[in-house]
Amino acid sequence: MKAALRDLAILFAASLLVRVVYASFFPDEVSADLARNWMNVAAVLEHHQNPYQLTDHLNWPPFWMQCIYALLTVTKLTGLRFYTVVRALLVGTELAIIAVLHRWLTMLVNARAAFWATLLGICLNPICVLLVIQHGNFDVFVGLWVLLSVIALCAFQTSRDEVDWLRACLFLGLGILTKTVPLVLTPLLFAGAKEVRGKTKLFGAVLALAPVAFGMSIIYVLAPDDVTAKVLGYRSASGWFGFSGIFEAQGWHEATAWATRAFGVLEAGLLCFTGWRLYQERAVTPWKLVLLAGLLLLMVPALGPGYAPQYAYWWLPLLAASAALGDRPWRMALVAFFAVAVPTYLFEYWVLPSHGHALSRYIPTSEFANFAGTWMGQSHQTLARLPIFAAYLGLLAFGARTVARR
Repeated sequence: MKAALRDLAILFAASLLVRVVYASFFPDEVSADLARNWMNVAAVLEHHQNPYQLTDHLNWPPFWMQCIYALLTVTKLTGLRFYTVVRALLVGTELAIIAVLHRWLTMLVNARAAFWATLLGICLNPICVLLVIQHGNFDVFVGLWVLLSVIALCAFQTSRDEVDWLRACLFLGLGILTKTVPLVLTPLLFAGAKEVRGKTKLFGAVLALAPVAFGMSIIYVLAPDDVTAKVLGYRSASGWFGFSGIFEAQGWHEATAWATRAFGVLEAGLLCFTGWRLYQERAVTPWKLVLLAGLLLLMVPALGPGYAPQYAYWWLPLLAASAALGDRPWRMALVAFFAVAVPTYLFEYWVLPSHGHALSRYIPTSEFANFAGTWMGQSHQTLARLPIFAAYLGLLAFGARTVARR
């Protein structure tokens, strides 16, 4: 027990140290979300108005709007800068991920593997640092809820306690309330669910879907047209990454529309197939559940119509867990993936003005500003992201092959 607490203290210290040092080197270099969008929402809320109606910054259920209101209150009470308080909340949520992940992995694998997977996968991962310190979006919450849901579902596979299955439903419901994308993980609830009583299944469905339904109903009645267009109709940013970016760069607008429809059909079919296969199995290993959850979330930006770099926190805790639970070939695949992903993220957040262009603090020249500006177009960003797009496809293919083989 003492060794586990010591390891957790080291993980916390390493995580906080890296983030404080990075924030001290780039104190004011933050993304458009942190520098402008959330402050605009806060200003609207301060005047007791509806940000879903007066801004286009909220494209999800109301969880983050409520967080912004609470953070605004903290800002007024403490006198701290707004984005400092946002950073503190995101880093605190990340520490919760570290604690949960490390505790869970120590129960499944040896302490050394759990420590290194958490340290390299989250604490020292440059992508995590960039997302919570510089970007300031709230996808880290999605990562936490998804991780807790998968952990509860893994516990159910061995305990057969319906309370564990209900916990998985609840945490998945909180994830859907935060950002609707965890809906793609609902097939995982079918793992072992054949033994769950009908009344329990109904209650589980309520836990998974009621939070988002209740939250959406409140904001919908206040601004039906805006919520329909900005939330229910939201499909993320198309034309900046992957297939949609390539098609748009070539001017193939119809191809983008067809690809979007094809992905919807593929996704629906794959989710149905996954749920059916899991329902037939009496018990599923933690390794398989973690890998499936990560692949289903990876699939959304890799093959779907929209992309944003902050989406990485949906699956980063799962990839960290899979490194400890998986075999050597899978770990080598993760090393290859991050060898491409980390430089791509550093380029985006150090160069692109919309992401904070951190290097502009130390290269305040017109030449660098012009260079950064040339990468703001869709075709240029699609080109810059081609390596990580290929890495996504490779990891998806290797992961799917691994699941099928096992």
